[in-house]
Formats: sequence, C-alpha cells, structure tokens
Amino acid sequence: LQSNIHVVAPGGGSFGMISHAGEEVGYLIAGDIELFVGDKVYSLSAGDTFCFRSEIGHGYRNPGATEARILFVNTPPAF
Repeated sequence: LQSNIHVVAPGGGSFGMISHAGEEVGYLIAGDIELFVGDKVYSLSAGDTFCFRSEIGHGYRNPGATEARILFVNTPPAF
C-alpha cells in the first residue's frame, strides 16, 4: 500500500487523466473536488470517500474557493 495526502489549491488539480495498475481508495479531508473516473464526474465534499480500479483513467480538480486535501491510498505503489 502507498498513501499520500494531496493538497490542491483552488483551481488546481491533477492536470490530466492517468491510469496505472491497481486500486485506489480515498477520503476527502477538507474542501471540494471533482473526481473524474472514466467518463464520469463525481462532486465530492469533505468527509466523502471513493474507490476505483486504477486502470480506469482518473483525475481530479478543485472547483472551490478553498484548499482541498485528499488522502489517497493505492496498491500497488504507483509513484
């Protein structure tokens, strides 16, 4: 397992879609994000969780006016 906390400034994001082997789960610690998984977009707020196969293209963006913090956990380690 690998875990990271991504700090995302307003208007910031992953700058594109990525895919890699494995699975990911996450917890939005603070703020709001749009999570892109395949052709779907999910609007998430602090306290929301998510899970998906990492082989599916995915990315995120902070559409809000405040910083967002996301706890990502994936297996196998990707970075």
